[in-house]
Amino acid sequence: MNLTFITDLGESYPIEIDPNMELENVMALLEAESGIPVPEQSIWLESKELNEPKRTMQELGVGTSAMLLLRRKVSNPAGQ
Repeated sequence: MNLTFITDLGESYPIEIDPNMELENVMALLEAESGIPVPEQSIWLESKELNEPKRTMQELGVGTSAMLLLRRKVSNPAGQ
């Protein structure tokens, strides 16, 4: 499967993976590609956040040539 991850800043990260790869492993691969640490990643497919790290991309409904949104979670320093 050839997936393309697009950030809010318009950066594009195309990656090729096996459909049975778990989301958590895709996120680790994206960390290496994008520099965004796994805990700060938020991945979206068609307005739905993918947040089940042990499920495979196929189980999550990701198609063969899907385009996904890769967002960086913003932390709230000092509880503000």
